[in-house]
Amino acid sequence: MDNPREEKLNVLMLPFLAYGHVFPYLELAKRLVSCQQYKIDIHICSTPVILQAIKDNLASSSSSELANQIKLIELKLPELPELPSHLHSTKDLHPHLVPRLMRAFDLSAPAFADLLVTLRPDILIYDMHSVWAPVAARQLGIPAIHFNILGATSVAFLHHHFIAHEKPFPFPSIDVGIAFLNRPEEIPEEPEQELTPWEQWGPTMESSSDFIVIRSLPEIESKYIDYISLLTGKEVVPVPLLAKHVNDNLGNEKEYKRIMGWLGNRERRSVVLVSFGSSYVMRNKEMEQLSIALEMSEANFIWIVRLLKHTEENVKAHDPDAFATELPAWFMANLQKEKGIVVNSWAPQMEILAHPNLGAFLTHCGRSSILEGMKAGVPMIALPLEIDQPLNAKLIVELGIGLEIPQQCLGNFKAEDAATCIKKVLKSEHGEKMREKVEDMSKWTYSRNEDADIELLARKMAVLCNSRAVDRFLKCTQYAVLRTFPGPGKYKSTSSRHHIVYVYLYNIIYRHEHASIIDSSTWIYMYINKGRSSLNHI
Repeated sequence: MDNPREEKLNVLMLPFLAYGHVFPYLELAKRLVSCQQYKIDIHICSTPVILQAIKDNLASSSSSELANQIKLIELKLPELPELPSHLHSTKDLHPHLVPRLMRAFDLSAPAFADLLVTLRPDILIYDMHSVWAPVAARQLGIPAIHFNILGATSVAFLHHHFIAHEKPFPFPSIDVGIAFLNRPEEIPEEPEQELTPWEQWGPTMESSSDFIVIRSLPEIESKYIDYISLLTGKEVVPVPLLAKHVNDNLGNEKEYKRIMGWLGNRERRSVVLVSFGSSYVMRNKEMEQLSIALEMSEANFIWIVRLLKHTEENVKAHDPDAFATELPAWFMANLQKEKGIVVNSWAPQMEILAHPNLGAFLTHCGRSSILEGMKAGVPMIALPLEIDQPLNAKLIVELGIGLEIPQQCLGNFKAEDAATCIKKVLKSEHGEKMREKVEDMSKWTYSRNEDADIELLARKMAVLCNSRAVDRFLKCTQYAVLRTFPGPGKYKSTSSRHHIVYVYLYNIIYRHEHASIIDSSTWIYMYINKGRSSLNHI
């Protein structure tokens, strides 16, 4: 092939309905469409409220081509009580309504199957919580790849406990015990899904065609990557998707100037950034303890806080008073401008992390956050509060680039312990050693070639699509036997069943002409002499 970009791949992505999932998928989409080896077009399928956030992100991009190569397609969720369309994401959603959102996502499976028929992608990339997606793809002969936005450490631990729970986890420094990851107050009395997220975990991993894609740095997680491959019998393809330190002044310009101006007037390495991601809403007891800790530490701080919004749906939700809708009154009354600022909306987190006056990052240890901290070269203070975060916290401790605040169970920590950790990282010799390690890590993350990671993934996707071309043709022929289809565009036919076979046949010949699996004349012979005659007798 003289020009490798002549080979085209059409990819459909289905992330879960949380921004912490959507934006890693969007970042992967951006990297794939920029790949020099293949011409890749991508559809991202999600709800209108999430698609709007993606549109805003693409509109702010320096590359105008992204909007042409990354197309958005709406996923229609059924209407459920207390779940209007503006709440079809975890953002601004009461935590007790998340199981209902997951149920609505499951109920969208038939609509998604119809989208697969309409779009006819070469490959599907799917997330957690959508075990039905690869099943629908398989029925059409479309290969499906699972992209797990958790790190290799977390995936290895979780998959071990799914398939080999009776055996000890072979990496004791990471083992927190599976029970520690559960928060009893978050388990609904009556689950709304047929399969819980935990019950979906194994089938989601096992349904991935040939290989699994994981958001991981092989330089620090190679043993966990190898263990996942051992457990699943599949190759693991790591794509770190490290944050790019570009000017991210994409929000309120006035707020940007306020935050960065305040930070610029502080002493070098004297400020701690406190942030718990885009989804987590702190309980009042957690907010109280953290407020006390910041005051006790006497550190300068920027606190990016997410508060529960006063909406009709949130007011009706179970135990609304348990979640913080505002910071403690005493804390705000005592807050001195020169000591700290509170941000309850957008904030330029990547630029804050890269600033020389930042000395520490107090984080919930979401995957995106720890990768951003590593690349910025900032030592971390771990306060994991849900899901995979305790495993990420153990990883940064194992790497020697952070401390973990002690907890009896998730969310049950003491202000004194948190304050002690802040002081250690900012002012102790131990904190300085952590800083040296994470700064060294930052240097090699900047020098690593992520384009090679993406080109490897794109090549594996192309090989997978080519190898499945025959199966795809046969599956689509079988599907045409069972269904009728409209005949859009110039490929209209008097027989809708003939139409779908012809269009799929055209796709396979056109897209895989270089694959040398079977030549075009053989495909045409199969259609004219076998496909059409057999369909005529249905």
